[in-house]
Amino acid sequence: MKKSFLNVGVSIIAAFFLLTTIQAQSKSESNRSLSPQSQVNFEDDQQSFKIKMEGEKILELYVDDKLISPENYGKYEEKIKKIMKQVKEDKEMAEQNKQQSVRDRQQAKLHQEQALVSKKHAEQDALQAQKDKLQAEDMDRQKLKRDQQQSKLDQKQASIASKQQAGQDAQQQAEKYKMPIEQVDNQKAIKDME
Repeated sequence: MKKSFLNVGVSIIAAFFLLTTIQAQSKSESNRSLSPQSQVNFEDDQQSFKIKMEGEKILELYVDDKLISPENYGKYEEKIKKIMKQVKEDKEMAEQNKQQSVRDRQQAKLHQEQALVSKKHAEQDALQAQKDKLQAEDMDRQKLKRDQQQSKLDQKQASIASKQQAGQDAQQQAEKYKMPIEQVDNQKAIKDME
């Protein structure tokens, strides 16, 4: 029983030290990423290269996973120049891509803002069109009402004018034939019946 507790205790202590060591390593690795050191990995059809650098100075060179001593770097000088040229071109391209990405984001933001403005204008235009439609319908109703009223008025006036004309015609007939006006009206009524 004591042995189990001892094993558990040792396991817990070992785990604590292991975690502390892992945390320390990850901290030192993250600190290393802030330093100007870099690593370049390159493979072609014949060999693989790993170059650890600080700035432009080569700290370590591995060819096919074998560490090359600094005095033998000259054997690989052309290949290293080619790799470094490619790395430089890649960095320049990455920077251009980064700048293009910034421009693209700005352009996308501008398009988004313009789309919002266009949407707002479209909504305002739709509201105005609705108001115009309602106003036109109201004006049409008012015009129809006025036209109906004018038509009734015209009918009344025509009826009055017709009666006045009939009266004048009857009076003229009466004068022409020297008859009383009542007789002319009776004769006219008889003719209308026939």
